[in-house]
Amino acid sequence: MSVSAVTARPIRKFPPNQWTKASNLIHGRYWHTATLLPSGKILIAGGYDYNAGAALSSCELFDLSTNSSSTTGSLSIGRYLHTATLLKSGEVLVCGGNYLNTGTGGNLLSSCERYNPSKKSWKTTGSLSIGRDSHTATLLQSGKVLICGGTEGNGGAGITLSSCELYDPSHPVLWSYAGMLSVARFGHTATLLTSGNVLICGGFFTVANGLSSCDLYNEPTNSWSKTGSLSRGRYDHTATLLQSGQVLVSGGAYDISICELYDPSAKTWSTTGSLSRGRSEHLANLLPSGKVLVTGGVYNGGASVLSSCELYNPSTKSWSTTGSMSAGRRYHTATLLNSGQVLVDGGYFNGVELASSELYTP
Repeated sequence: MSVSAVTARPIRKFPPNQWTKASNLIHGRYWHTATLLPSGKILIAGGYDYNAGAALSSCELFDLSTNSSSTTGSLSIGRYLHTATLLKSGEVLVCGGNYLNTGTGGNLLSSCERYNPSKKSWKTTGSLSIGRDSHTATLLQSGKVLICGGTEGNGGAGITLSSCELYDPSHPVLWSYAGMLSVARFGHTATLLTSGNVLICGGFFTVANGLSSCDLYNEPTNSWSKTGSLSRGRYDHTATLLQSGQVLVSGGAYDISICELYDPSAKTWSTTGSLSRGRSEHLANLLPSGKVLVTGGVYNGGASVLSSCELYNPSTKSWSTTGSMSAGRRYHTATLLNSGQVLVDGGYFNGVELASSELYTP
């Protein structure tokens, strides 16, 4: 027998359309962020510890090649409901969030930090003009980062924001003004279109069933315009850019199963196949096949947490069920890996922050 045959590591085979247990996180958490680094590792940052009643500053690196998680440099302050954006330099920009117990309000962060993967450490960078959480962050074609909306109070207990800001990585000291949304909102989505424009959809302000209005941001003019509205108001939904250039919006509170497609050329929406289970607070990932994987979330007004998952096929404009996760999850992260697989980390289930991770193989 050859030496190579003796020393070669066996190739791990994954069953298709199923979930496989992955290594646990070092610390259970939800409302955290997960960012795929150029190295292929996933940076898990911050989040909330329900049992401790505290925001987390700890961060982890998950390595699929070794199926393990290791500690890395911590944030300067614990935060949750923040955003994390991979910059063109390979660094990660974390913005805003909340740093104290939920339900207390007034603990919003304007501070921002950048993670350097080679040094495995964070450094502070220019702060937002205002503290905010539940906002969106979008990497623009120019390399700048657009921050939109959010709230100045926990879960909408304070002021909902319409203001937007721009971060320029080459001039990181000051943020610049990026105009105002047509209406203040949080729990909305932000999608970078192939044109370079950013589509903002739905969200929550004061309307019980969410907002149906949508806005378009144009970077060259640094301006906003209204575009076609959704057929119904929704928030805590997902928006996914398809390979066709259209945008698929799925689910939303409360228990919405109806899905819609946005056509950027016509600036209009049309209904498409419905989810088999209405859900909100779920996540969606575009797979290499062009299909969309939806994971977890809640239904029944948030009383029931889902482990079920569904696949959207753009060719047939229909959904089909696929393998379920081992645990129901909300407030989790779902990251598309270079392998085409999706890694789900952490989340919240019935009063417990989850440390478990699972890997979906298409």
